Amino acid sequence: MDKTPLQECPEKTALQKHCEFFDQDKDGTIMPWETYKGFRDLGFGFITSTLSAFVINLFLSYPTQDSKIPNPLLPIYIKNVHRGKHTSDSDTYNTDGTINPKKFEQFQKLIRECTNGKDVITTLSEALKLSELFRHGFDPVGGTASKGEWVFLWLANDYKLDAKDIQASYDGTLFEIIAKRRADEKKK
Repeated sequence: MDKTPLQECPEKTALQKHCEFFDQDKDGTIMPWETYKGFRDLGFGFITSTLSAFVINLFLSYPTQDSKIPNPLLPIYIKNVHRGKHTSDSDTYNTDGTINPKKFEQFQKLIRECTNGKDVITTLSEALKLSELFRHGFDPVGGTASKGEWVFLWLANDYKLDAKDIQASYDGTLFEIIAKRRADEKKK
């Protein structure tokens, strides 16, 4: 098994930072149980977290590994996470996992387009409409993945998304913010 600790990566890409939240033990791989724990920390229930962990690790494990033989434990290797980029995404991440600033600048405009002029997405239909703006023709797998990502992000962020939230998601900081908020809520 090829395990390269994320700390050894000289410069992490934005996509690696986005995924790093789910690497609970910071060893450079995200195992299904770590994905599950990450979803629980974001406030999702047992069933949603279990299904998400299975589906996400199932689809991202093989493209991110260096071996041609699939690993039955379904690890996601963060150093290669750029290989798991799917179609019908926002194209904000370049193929190497860095951020494309031109694409990112379009989010404020797209949010207004989805919300009839508001600066924040506050309904499920608006979140789904945002995902539809990125669909590449007939693309059931990529389109479904895109919808899932936007809906999960909207749900985890207390049913709202603005350009600042989206930027924090892409640069890897939003998940930590949400998890801390959820932990603080549990303490009360």
